[in-house]
Amino acid sequence: MKLLILFLLITSHLLAQLKEGESLDRILAVVGTEKIMKSEIDAQMIRMLEMNQGIDFYDSKVRDQILNSLIDEKLIVVRAQEDSVTVLDAEVEARWNQLVEQWKANYGSVQRIEAVFKKSLTEVKFEYEDQIRNQLMAMKLQQTKFGVISITKSEVTTFYEDYKDSLDVIGDRYKIAHIVRKIKANTDQKNMAYKKAMAIRDSLLEGKAFEELALNNSEDPNTAADGGGLGWFDKGRLFPEFENAAFALQLGETSLPVETPFGYHLIQTITKKENSINTRHILIKIGESSDNTIKTKEFLIALKDSIINGADFGKMALRYSEDESTKGFEGIIGELTIEEMPPSYRTEVANLQENTISDPLSYQLGDGKKSLSIIKVLEFLPSHKINLERDYTIIENYAKNYKQRRLMNDWVKELRTELYWELKDD
Repeated sequence: MKLLILFLLITSHLLAQLKEGESLDRILAVVGTEKIMKSEIDAQMIRMLEMNQGIDFYDSKVRDQILNSLIDEKLIVVRAQEDSVTVLDAEVEARWNQLVEQWKANYGSVQRIEAVFKKSLTEVKFEYEDQIRNQLMAMKLQQTKFGVISITKSEVTTFYEDYKDSLDVIGDRYKIAHIVRKIKANTDQKNMAYKKAMAIRDSLLEGKAFEELALNNSEDPNTAADGGGLGWFDKGRLFPEFENAAFALQLGETSLPVETPFGYHLIQTITKKENSINTRHILIKIGESSDNTIKTKEFLIALKDSIINGADFGKMALRYSEDESTKGFEGIIGELTIEEMPPSYRTEVANLQENTISDPLSYQLGDGKKSLSIIKVLEFLPSHKINLERDYTIIENYAKNYKQRRLMNDWVKELRTELYWELKDD
């Protein structure tokens, strides 16, 4: 079960849908101290109508489904409140900014957003902040309980036997390998990033909050909204440079800029044990040099020519590739559909024959470094009915997602028996 992102959009379209004399809003259900309003159902119906004009705005079955989903969502929020799940103001602010960007993409401008809502953006934000906070609390609780699900081989086999007739046909797939070279920064760009990191550190020493500076400056999109928080890591799981600096810090102390493949980090150690540490950071990435882009491209073209003239692709990947996740496997990425590939690979792979090599293509490594790569199609695998022997990993993921949904649904059913909720209007 996924949390619904439900924001009230009371527009002229809604007013046009209301029957003459019908009340605009009323309470339909109460969950703990949370109320579910008719306007929330109306807003969801409008969103559905935008995607499918054939839906009846007053369809009672659809409206009941939405109401039940909202009750489940509110139950999770109530439990998150009871469990003292915390959400930082910085996280709410970051999510609000994301929402505004989505609206701007849909409506074109802030002025158009305000015209749709018939309110200033500041007024809309005031109304939405509690909803955003509740949503984030519920998401955190769900992640804590169901973020990591283990599954046995027996469970995978049972899932396959139960659902094999309804599982999809596996589309055309390509077994591909690549050789990746990073586009490295020049000295000037590294100096600029270092100076920026030092300026932020100076602001910290002057008394500004780490969380605020992380939200406004960190270039790690996964942690900036959480005040830079990385959480607990066991020894050996972080980059050595990062880990050594973090363990050397006193609690609450901030490091000088520490360089890793991601860029420069300002690290603050929150708590630590003998073999694990809880930290937060502010990341400043290092820009890439345009001159080095040209040099990297020329290097890969020369490498491609060597392979065409007889050099072994796998051995060249072992020797020259800078993708640590694939170089040990002679550059092999795996068997992928076109849709599962990085966007920069799709058109090229679709046009390559077996055992042919591409020209240099753009690629981004997991550490965020921009790179170039050449790819080779090792084998074309035509579409086929999914089967356990050939497609175990795919079926395992299906089974794991199914188990996660089932556990979450069972948990929400328990919440319905443990927590107060009540329908107010049939």
